[in-house]
Amino acid sequence: MIAEPTTTTTTDVESSADLRTGSAIARIAARTVVALLVVNLLLRGLGAAVVPALSSFEPLGWGAVIATSVVVGLGAVAAGAVVIRITDRARPVFVTLAFVAVLVSLVPVVTVVPTFPGVTSGIQAIMIAMHVISAGVVVWLFRPSL
Repeated sequence: MIAEPTTTTTTDVESSADLRTGSAIARIAARTVVALLVVNLLLRGLGAAVVPALSSFEPLGWGAVIATSVVVGLGAVAAGAVVIRITDRARPVFVTLAFVAVLVSLVPVVTVVPTFPGVTSGIQAIMIAMHVISAGVVVWLFRPSL
């Protein structure tokens, strides 16, 4: 019996070579930003339902969540594009970079945020979840490109 040849399409998957073009980077950036917006707005909404104090905590207001999601998404894609251009081991480098970035982003959540008036452990837990899940989403979305 002769096996049929398999074909692979890259319709929705960007290869690392593709990330040298502006249009491929723009597609990945759009997907990443939209995914982060959906995830973080959902977490923010669910968090406010579980932790009522969250609604009055301005750093997690709707506008702040939207702005931060966009900046994080664009920054992650820019970092990924640079990593792909400067190393042949893009996947482990990008994953390590994302891990370090999320750890650094958590430092103010556990050191500075508790000093804000009205902050509860529930608010901190939601912020930590947003940071960790955002990092996971970025790595997951960028994974096929590395």
